[in-house]
Formats: sequence, C-alpha cells, structure tokens
Amino acid sequence: MLVSCNSFLATPTLSQADRMETAISTASTAFIGLTETQRAIPTVTPQRSGLLGRYYIVLGQIPPANPFRGENLVLIRVDKTVDFFWPYGGQESPAPSMPKDLFAISWDGQVYAPVTGVYTFGTYHDDGARLYVDNTLLYDDWKEGESRKAQNRISLIAGTWYPIRLEFWENVWTAEVRLFWSFPGQVENTIPSVNLKAVSTTFAETPPAPPTLSPSPSRAPSSG
Repeated sequence: MLVSCNSFLATPTLSQADRMETAISTASTAFIGLTETQRAIPTVTPQRSGLLGRYYIVLGQIPPANPFRGENLVLIRVDKTVDFFWPYGGQESPAPSMPKDLFAISWDGQVYAPVTGVYTFGTYHDDGARLYVDNTLLYDDWKEGESRKAQNRISLIAGTWYPIRLEFWENVWTAEVRLFWSFPGQVENTIPSVNLKAVSTTFAETPPAPPTLSPSPSRAPSSG
C-alpha cells in the first residue's frame, strides 16, 4: 500500500520536518490496518519462497525416534506453504514417490516478522509434530493420535527473518499438517509464502541436524 504525501505538502503552515513527521505517523497508523500479507515487506525469489521440505519413509519403532536420516530420504522440494490434508481411503500421498502411510517430513527455512510483538505459532496435525522458531523448541507433540492442535508463543521483532523448523510424522490412515500463526493485528491464519524463505546451505540429501534447545520455562506449551 502506498501512502501519498500530497495532502501534507498542501499545508503551508507546517514546516517540511513537521510534514514528514505527520506523514510517518499517518503511514504507521495505516500500516496497523493492513492485512498480514500487505504488511509483509520482504523480497524473496519465487524459487525460494516457502520452506524446504525433505520427505522420508519411516522405518522401525513408532513413534519414530529419528526418522530424518539420509538413507530414508525420498524427496526434496520447496513447499510454498505447509497446509496439507491426505485423507484415509483416498489415493493421495505427499507425492507419487511417497507412501500413503509411515512417512515423515521436515520443513526448514526462515519466517519473516512483519510487526513487533508476541506471536503464536502452531500446527494442526495428525499424527505427530514438533516446532522450532528462532532455535527455540515451542512444543513437542510427537505422539501418535488423531487430528489436534498445538501452539505456543514467542516474541519477535519487526523486519527480522527468524529460523523455523517443523517436523512431522504420519503413522497410518488420515494425515494432516497445517502451520499457522497469529500476532498483534492478525488473527490465526496459515503462514503465507511471502513470509517464508527456504534457506539451506545446499539442496543436497544430507538433512540438517534439528536444534537441541529445550523449551524455555516461560514458554510452557499450550494446546486447544
């Protein structure tokens, strides 16, 4: 959204500095009323807009202790958003090369904070998920089970790209995973691709090690 300064220039009683201050104040007020996508100002090449997804088959114990192993990797791609539903009984799977059950996915990249404040990040998932933002484990809901919601809060600063990693695994039947956020002025919504950047040192098959930080006591996981 462009804010015109013509109305300020037409007021002869204000100095140039006063006009600029008024224009900035008015633009800031208009900024608060914009939609989440309009507030997002980063420039990302189309090839990198989204998150880098690595798709694996799950072997061994359930829930899987460490499914993100190079020898189990089947597919690498950039997903513009994380908003997937693979129903039981259908013919859908994440990709033709992927099974319908017993798979795991990791998404890595960066998320852009358009405003300063407390953000809520979360997922709807079936089966398990865990989420890291700014190298902080927000929650770990890695158990088997039907569709549910997990979320937690973290403070971010406007104009900053933060590392984000989502891990997900599916056992059998219906699979679902949707990554959402909310923040001051924005209700809960799937994180759009304009606020995501697929950042990786390489698109090679070696996956990055997940962060090892524990949740902060002040960020106790919440759900529902």
